[in-house]
Amino acid sequence: MDISSLVYVHITAGAFALFSGGTAIFSRKGAWLHRAAGNAFFVAMIVMCVAALPVAFARQQAINVAAASFTLYLVSTAWTAAVRPDGVTGRFETFAALAGASIAIGALTYGATMAKSFAPAFYLFGALAAFGSIIDVRMISRGGVSGVGRITRHLWRMSVSLFVATGSFFFGQQQVLPDWLRGSPLQMVLGLAPLGLLVFWLVVVAFTKRFRAPQPA
Repeated sequence: MDISSLVYVHITAGAFALFSGGTAIFSRKGAWLHRAAGNAFFVAMIVMCVAALPVAFARQQAINVAAASFTLYLVSTAWTAAVRPDGVTGRFETFAALAGASIAIGALTYGATMAKSFAPAFYLFGALAAFGSIIDVRMISRGGVSGVGRITRHLWRMSVSLFVATGSFFFGQQQVLPDWLRGSPLQMVLGLAPLGLLVFWLVVVAFTKRFRAPQPA
């Protein structure tokens, strides 16, 4: 498959990711629609990132290599957090922790030594990957995560992954947006929506009993 074909695959998968991710984040948590949309989002994001990597390497777009690698790490660990039973870890979690640390080292090093205009983006990807990797190591050392902790792990990683998709489209591909949307407040709202919804759901998870298992008498 040539580079131009991969670009179309990337764009198509990105469109599916935006639709399925939006459906998942607005649908009732734990319901069949949320699970189905979440699985579709996971597959779409994997395809989108895998298609983006060879294109970014071929075009020498280091920032897109960092973004795709970081998003792969985030969405795969988020999906695993949802499907793993409470208090269970495996080889994947160890591999993911090493991958996150590698992405962090690579992004931070490149941002400090090679990048120019994109240096802040490299620092952001590197810092978030380091943060995620540290949490991975802490989780593995404790023998897994359960309850609210597992929900939080899934929530923030999926939401940041969705933000990478919305940010890349609404802020990075403005040439395809209609004139009435470009530069409008709605464009900003749509691009940043996953972060606002992340804060909302973190508050719901942390301060309500909705996602807490009932305690035995």
